[in-house]
Amino acid sequence: MTRFFSPHTPRLFAHRGDNIRWPENTLPAFQAAVDRGVFYLELDVWLSRDERVVVHHDRSTARTCGKRWKIPRLRFADIRRLDPGRGFINYQGERPFQGQGIRIPALEEVLDAFPQVFFTVEIKQDSSRLRQRILEILRSRECLDRVLLASHRDRVIRGLRRMEPGLPTNFGYKEAKELIQRAWNGNLSRYKPPGDALQIPPASRGKNLVTSDVIRAAHNLGVEVHVWTVNDANYARSLLEIGVDGIMSDDTEVLVNLKENKKIKELDKDFTDKNN
Repeated sequence: MTRFFSPHTPRLFAHRGDNIRWPENTLPAFQAAVDRGVFYLELDVWLSRDERVVVHHDRSTARTCGKRWKIPRLRFADIRRLDPGRGFINYQGERPFQGQGIRIPALEEVLDAFPQVFFTVEIKQDSSRLRQRILEILRSRECLDRVLLASHRDRVIRGLRRMEPGLPTNFGYKEAKELIQRAWNGNLSRYKPPGDALQIPPASRGKNLVTSDVIRAAHNLGVEVHVWTVNDANYARSLLEIGVDGIMSDDTEVLVNLKENKKIKELDKDFTDKNN
């Protein structure tokens, strides 16, 4: 039985951690978000050559580490020698974390470091072995109940549902497109949603995806709506006001500002007290 949806909404996700202030998808970025009271973390995973589940957004390490190497072709020991601090540039144009010992983590490291929070794990690679390894890790850590698995690849997310029925998932690209179009057309009869959370950007190809029709249709089907990636606090508030269930942001300051709402603060305290 999942606990992913048991805390109150809105769900405020630190997208790749607090990656405005720290190198994305690293333990310090996740720790910074958790220290500010963010209960949900979003991260991305690939499979290394020696079958370690690696937390990293891009296939290549060029943007984050300055080395044009591909994660699936590397052994984990070689990945650990890379410096994701090198790719982080602050607003002053400086690289304050280069050479400071920050490393690309494995999935199990992140799960072990934060046993009280919830995760959206986005699978970037179409690999049956990666799907299998993720499930093995989640079972070994006994944390299937606090993870939602996500992918924009329909084949990947459908494969996961077959392997672990009942585990919460997002909608693949085609699945999300179908639900949105059905919501716009009012054609929801006999429709059964394949996933649990519609995780979408605000717009695509000039069309606003997060409309009242979409939110209403999703809620009538028992599906939550999470929007990525929202780094403007005023826009985030406007999304919550029309019924969005979750906000994913690179900036924990945006999430903290949302948490300043009195009602949200009271609910957060209640959840924290129950889990301490």
